[in-house]
Amino acid sequence: MSSPVAHTSLILLLWPGLRARFQNDISRPRRVLLAIAVLAALMGPDFDLVIGLFVDAPLATYHNGGTHSFVGILAGGIVFAVIARMIVPLPMGPLLVVGTLAIASHILIDFFTYGRGLQLLWPLSQERIEAPFVLFRGVRHSSDVTIGTHLLNLLSDVLFAFAVWIVSGWVRHRHTANPPLPIDETGQSG
Repeated sequence: MSSPVAHTSLILLLWPGLRARFQNDISRPRRVLLAIAVLAALMGPDFDLVIGLFVDAPLATYHNGGTHSFVGILAGGIVFAVIARMIVPLPMGPLLVVGTLAIASHILIDFFTYGRGLQLLWPLSQERIEAPFVLFRGVRHSSDVTIGTHLLNLLSDVLFAFAVWIVSGWVRHRHTANPPLPIDETGQSG
Protein backbone atom coordinates (compact mmCIF):
# COMPACT_ATOMS: atom_id res chain seq x y z
CA MET A 1 0.00 0.00 0.00
CA SER A 2 1.05 3.54 -0.59
CA SER A 3 1.46 5.87 2.38
CA PRO A 4 -1.22 8.27 3.62
CA VAL A 5 0.85 11.09 2.08
CA ALA A 6 0.00 9.96 -1.47
CA HIS A 7 -3.64 9.15 -0.71
CA THR A 8 -4.51 12.32 1.20
CA SER A 9 -2.71 14.62 -1.26
CA LEU A 10 -5.62 14.06 -3.64
CA ILE A 11 -7.78 16.36 -1.50
CA LEU A 12 -6.04 19.11 -3.47
CA LEU A 13 -7.91 17.90 -6.56
CA LEU A 14 -11.24 17.02 -4.91
CA TRP A 15 -11.70 19.99 -2.58
CA PRO A 16 -11.97 22.87 -5.11
CA GLY A 17 -14.88 21.23 -6.94
CA LEU A 18 -16.67 20.48 -3.70
CA ARG A 19 -16.00 23.92 -2.28
CA ALA A 20 -17.42 25.54 -5.42
CA ARG A 21 -20.73 23.81 -4.60
CA PHE A 22 -21.14 25.65 -1.31
CA GLN A 23 -19.05 28.79 -1.87
CA ASN A 24 -19.04 30.58 1.50
CA ASP A 25 -22.56 29.55 2.55
CA ILE A 26 -21.24 27.04 5.08
CA SER A 27 -19.58 27.93 8.35
CA ARG A 28 -15.87 27.37 8.82
CA PRO A 29 -16.35 24.55 11.41
CA ARG A 30 -18.57 22.68 8.96
CA ARG A 31 -16.04 23.19 6.15
CA VAL A 32 -13.33 21.77 8.41
CA LEU A 33 -15.52 18.76 9.29
CA LEU A 34 -16.25 18.21 5.59
CA ALA A 35 -12.52 18.38 4.76
CA ILE A 36 -11.86 15.80 7.50
CA ALA A 37 -14.60 13.61 6.00
CA VAL A 38 -12.95 13.88 2.55
CA LEU A 39 -9.58 12.93 4.06
CA ALA A 40 -11.22 9.97 5.84
CA ALA A 41 -12.77 8.87 2.52
CA LEU A 42 -9.36 9.11 0.83
CA MET A 43 -8.00 6.75 3.50
CA GLY A 44 -11.25 4.78 3.91
CA PRO A 45 -10.27 1.56 2.14
CA ASP A 46 -7.37 1.12 4.58
CA PHE A 47 -9.78 0.82 7.49
CA ASP A 48 -9.68 -2.91 6.67
CA LEU A 49 -6.37 -2.98 8.55
CA VAL A 50 -8.38 -2.46 11.76
CA ILE A 51 -9.99 -5.89 11.35
CA GLY A 52 -6.60 -7.45 12.12
CA LEU A 53 -6.64 -5.71 15.52
CA PHE A 54 -9.84 -7.51 16.56
CA VAL A 55 -9.13 -11.02 15.31
CA ASP A 56 -6.23 -13.34 15.90
CA ALA A 57 -4.55 -12.69 12.55
CA PRO A 58 -1.62 -10.69 11.20
CA LEU A 59 -2.54 -7.04 10.69
CA ALA A 60 -2.42 -7.17 6.88
CA THR A 61 -4.46 -10.40 6.49
CA TYR A 62 -7.63 -8.54 5.48
CA HIS A 63 -5.90 -5.64 3.78
CA ASN A 64 -6.65 -4.98 0.08
CA GLY A 65 -9.74 -7.18 0.30
CA GLY A 66 -13.37 -6.10 0.08
CA THR A 67 -12.71 -2.46 0.88
CA HIS A 68 -10.40 -2.36 -2.16
CA SER A 69 -13.05 -3.67 -4.59
CA PHE A 70 -15.60 -2.20 -6.98
CA VAL A 71 -18.27 -2.95 -4.36
CA GLY A 72 -16.09 -1.13 -1.81
CA ILE A 73 -15.93 1.93 -4.08
CA LEU A 74 -19.73 2.17 -4.28
CA ALA A 75 -20.29 1.37 -0.59
CA GLY A 76 -17.61 3.86 0.48
CA GLY A 77 -19.08 6.56 -1.76
CA ILE A 78 -22.53 6.04 -0.23
CA VAL A 79 -21.19 6.07 3.34
CA PHE A 80 -19.28 9.29 2.63
CA ALA A 81 -22.34 10.95 1.05
CA VAL A 82 -24.56 10.07 4.03
CA ILE A 83 -22.01 11.33 6.58
CA ALA A 84 -21.18 14.45 4.55
CA ARG A 85 -24.90 15.23 4.17
CA MET A 86 -25.14 15.34 7.97
CA ILE A 87 -22.36 17.95 7.96
CA VAL A 88 -23.44 20.17 5.06
CA PRO A 89 -26.77 20.82 3.34
CA LEU A 90 -25.65 19.81 -0.14
CA PRO A 91 -27.49 17.47 -2.52
CA MET A 92 -26.57 13.80 -2.21
CA GLY A 93 -25.49 13.58 -5.88
CA PRO A 94 -22.36 15.75 -5.69
CA LEU A 95 -21.47 14.26 -2.31
CA LEU A 96 -21.77 10.75 -3.74
CA VAL A 97 -19.52 11.73 -6.65
CA VAL A 98 -16.85 13.16 -4.31
CA GLY A 99 -16.98 10.14 -2.00
CA THR A 100 -16.83 7.69 -4.88
CA LEU A 101 -13.91 9.56 -6.47
CA ALA A 102 -12.07 9.63 -3.14
CA ILE A 103 -12.44 5.88 -2.59
CA ALA A 104 -11.72 5.07 -6.25
CA SER A 105 -8.57 7.21 -6.24
CA HIS A 106 -7.29 5.33 -3.20
CA ILE A 107 -7.90 2.00 -4.88
CA LEU A 108 -6.32 3.20 -8.13
CA ILE A 109 -3.15 4.25 -6.29
CA ASP A 110 -3.04 0.93 -4.42
CA PHE A 111 -3.60 -0.98 -7.66
CA PHE A 112 -0.43 0.54 -9.11
CA THR A 113 1.54 0.03 -5.88
CA TYR A 114 3.96 -2.84 -5.34
CA GLY A 115 2.22 -5.56 -3.35
CA ARG A 116 0.09 -8.68 -3.51
CA GLY A 117 -2.73 -7.22 -5.61
CA LEU A 118 -6.28 -6.17 -4.80
CA GLN A 119 -9.49 -8.19 -4.57
CA LEU A 120 -11.18 -5.89 -7.08
CA LEU A 121 -13.98 -8.37 -7.85
CA TRP A 122 -14.87 -9.16 -4.23
CA PRO A 123 -17.35 -10.68 -3.23
CA LEU A 124 -17.60 -12.51 -6.56
CA SER A 125 -13.96 -13.56 -6.43
CA GLN A 126 -11.22 -13.69 -3.81
CA GLU A 127 -8.56 -13.48 -6.54
CA ARG A 128 -6.02 -10.70 -6.08
CA ILE A 129 -5.49 -8.72 -9.25
CA GLU A 130 -2.20 -6.93 -9.84
CA ALA A 131 -1.43 -4.04 -12.18
CA PRO A 132 0.70 -4.83 -15.21
CA PHE A 133 3.32 -2.35 -13.93
CA VAL A 134 4.16 -0.55 -10.68
CA LEU A 135 4.06 3.23 -10.22
CA PHE A 136 4.40 3.37 -6.42
CA ARG A 137 6.91 1.56 -4.25
CA GLY A 138 4.52 1.15 -1.34
CA VAL A 139 5.03 0.53 2.35
CA ARG A 140 6.81 -2.74 3.10
CA HIS A 141 5.99 -4.49 6.36
CA SER A 142 8.60 -7.24 6.32
CA SER A 143 11.36 -7.39 8.92
CA ASP A 144 14.19 -7.07 6.38
CA VAL A 145 13.19 -3.55 5.34
CA THR A 146 15.71 -0.85 6.21
CA ILE A 147 15.15 2.75 7.23
CA GLY A 148 16.56 3.74 3.82
CA THR A 149 13.77 1.80 2.09
CA HIS A 150 11.14 3.58 4.21
CA LEU A 151 12.71 6.96 3.45
CA LEU A 152 12.77 6.15 -0.27
CA ASN A 153 9.07 5.19 -0.12
CA LEU A 154 8.25 8.40 1.73
CA LEU A 155 10.23 10.46 -0.78
CA SER A 156 8.35 8.77 -3.64
CA ASP A 157 4.99 9.62 -2.06
CA VAL A 158 6.05 13.20 -1.27
CA LEU A 159 7.07 13.65 -4.91
CA PHE A 160 3.66 12.33 -5.96
CA ALA A 161 1.97 14.77 -3.55
CA PHE A 162 4.10 17.59 -5.01
CA ALA A 163 2.99 16.61 -8.53
CA VAL A 164 -0.65 16.63 -7.38
CA TRP A 165 -0.09 20.08 -5.86
CA ILE A 166 1.38 21.36 -9.16
CA VAL A 167 -1.52 19.92 -11.18
CA SER A 168 -4.14 21.31 -8.79
CA GLY A 169 -2.51 24.76 -8.99
CA TRP A 170 -2.47 24.58 -12.79
CA VAL A 171 -6.15 23.57 -12.88
CA ARG A 172 -7.07 26.37 -10.46
CA HIS A 173 -5.07 28.88 -12.51
CA ARG A 174 -6.74 27.81 -15.78
CA HIS A 175 -10.16 28.04 -14.16
CA THR A 176 -9.56 31.56 -12.82
CA ALA A 177 -7.78 32.73 -16.00
CA ASN A 178 -10.60 31.48 -18.25
CA PRO A 179 -13.87 31.92 -16.35
CA PRO A 180 -17.00 30.68 -18.12
CA LEU A 181 -18.63 33.28 -20.33
CA PRO A 182 -21.93 34.71 -19.09
CA ILE A 183 -25.07 33.50 -20.83
CA ASP A 184 -27.59 36.10 -22.02
CA GLU A 185 -31.40 35.83 -22.08
CA THR A 186 -31.37 33.95 -25.41
CA GLY A 187 -29.10 31.24 -24.02
CA GLN A 188 -26.07 32.40 -26.01
CA SER A 189 -22.68 32.76 -24.37
CA GLY A 190 -20.58 35.75 -25.02
